[in-house]
Amino acid sequence: MLKNYFTIAMRHLMKRKLLSFINIFGLSIGIGFCLLIAMYVSNEKSINSTIRHIDQQYIIKSNWKNDNTAPATTTVGPLAKVLKESYPSLIENYYRFDPLTAIVPSGNKQFREDIASGDTTLVSMYGFPLLAGSKTRAFRDNRSAVVTESFARKFFGQADALDKTITIHTPKGKKEDFAVTAILKDMPYSVLNFNSGHDYQVFVPMESDTLFRLLHYGDNWSIVFVTGMIQLKPGVDPNDITRLVPNMLESNAPPFISSGLEVELTAMKDYHLKGNNGIIQKMINALSLVGVFILLMAVINFINISGLKGA
Repeated sequence: MLKNYFTIAMRHLMKRKLLSFINIFGLSIGIGFCLLIAMYVSNEKSINSTIRHIDQQYIIKSNWKNDNTAPATTTVGPLAKVLKESYPSLIENYYRFDPLTAIVPSGNKQFREDIASGDTTLVSMYGFPLLAGSKTRAFRDNRSAVVTESFARKFFGQADALDKTITIHTPKGKKEDFAVTAILKDMPYSVLNFNSGHDYQVFVPMESDTLFRLLHYGDNWSIVFVTGMIQLKPGVDPNDITRLVPNMLESNAPPFISSGLEVELTAMKDYHLKGNNGIIQKMINALSLVGVFILLMAVINFINISGLKGA
């Protein structure tokens, strides 16, 4: 039976070759575009999906009475750390980072790199996959560096760069050597680059921040340019945490911060889609509609041309 159907179909195709080609080509193009759109949408929605305990991860966002005080995606330097230390029964872990730009030489070449100076909880909190290094102790000391696979290949010509040394030159003329103690597998880490859109590939401990800053950002309650993220214990309501912040700010921060700042926790699991006024989500919705329209037009075109062939 199937053989007969196949034979009849081939006869129809060969009878009007040009119309058959146009018909099949048009449908194939429509399906192809839809598949490309579906792949893009799936990729955007999968960003951060592999992060450990993603449902419990939150970004500390700042709502300032004066919008010019600081970006909404940064907060007071010590806040995430002190919240964890003060309420260990509510908060599982925390991670803060401060974006830096510095020169990192490799042989006769010099590269301007975006560097994240942050807490040593980077790997243990998010469960990022490693090519090399310890998952529980990615940073051995304050002169350790965690780098991505792409960075290792660019600088050392191979992914296996464990225990190799990189030298970071700061804009102030200082330089310091860091030993590579862990290598991250390449993946879309929007959890790290959402703040400024930079592609961070080098991570150093915040405790070594005096190399780059005159003031230690992580301990200074007057600094409001540190990105802070926390992981809540299972079942903890983020609103329970935000209600604790005003008293903490009043006790530690200067008046212009304690009186002008309102903190909110934004879920990390959909921040990539909903951040920046939901621009990614809006684009995905628009592309999805375009994909449906293209597929519909391709099907209608296929039916119409098939009708011409049968006439």
